[in-house]
Amino acid sequence: MSTIYHYCGINAFFNIIRNKKLWVSAANNLNDYKEVDWFIDKARNKLSQAVRPENQDYLNEFWLHRSVNSPMPYICSFSKNGDLLSQWRAYADDGSGLAIGFNREYFGFDSKMPTPNVSSKQSVGLADVIYDEKYQDRIVDTLVGTVGTPTESDDEKYNRFANAAVLINQFSYICKNSAFKEEDEVRIVHTPVIFGNDNGGTRVLGGISDLQHRVSGEYITSYFELDFAEDRAAEALVEVILGPKCKISRFDIETFLSVSGFGQVKYKMSNASYR
Repeated sequence: MSTIYHYCGINAFFNIIRNKKLWVSAANNLNDYKEVDWFIDKARNKLSQAVRPENQDYLNEFWLHRSVNSPMPYICSFSKNGDLLSQWRAYADDGSGLAIGFNREYFGFDSKMPTPNVSSKQSVGLADVIYDEKYQDRIVDTLVGTVGTPTESDDEKYNRFANAAVLINQFSYICKNSAFKEEDEVRIVHTPVIFGNDNGGTRVLGGISDLQHRVSGEYITSYFELDFAEDRAAEALVEVILGPKCKISRFDIETFLSVSGFGQVKYKMSNASYR
């Protein structure tokens, strides 16, 4: 069993434990403003280097296809490290929050990198984030190579476009700037099919819950709820780590975990001497 840690403030911790739900949020409001675009930019730059007069229209057509077929991914982040000072500062109210240790195997998703799908089982996955830029560049080289040259039939061209676009999108969900390497991130990625209709409404297919919205800082962000309130919910949690500035008392953390169905979950204080 491996443990992955979700850092959060006290209010988020309270709601996650009480409601047995995690928020899987739209990637456009995550703290890394280059989220997803980091890998997309690498692919775009590689394609631009391959442009020649004889293939310019072809490659432009591919990039338009990829752009049109580029859904918003939804992400819930974890770290393999449950007591990291930078994580406390950035994601747990400057050390006043907690880190919830989840059993990685509990989630049991079918996919590591999901694709947009009308089935919720196929539209959610769990994967390690890739920080190695040389490895990312090799992936880009391979994917750009699969686009091919403008000599095949229309059917073959479409298949190549579709396959390459899917793979570029998938890797964009889990490739990040190496400056974030210390976070050692693992993430749940959710890619439901979301589209508008003629009446101005929004339809969601393959969602793990209803699409919801909340205020996050200066933004309104959309999210889905991942429910772990099954009969085996207690198997989801491994431990809870209280941040270096967390003021929750031993009595309150023990009773709260107990009445919420997690009385067997161990807890401890952070080792960081941070105040």
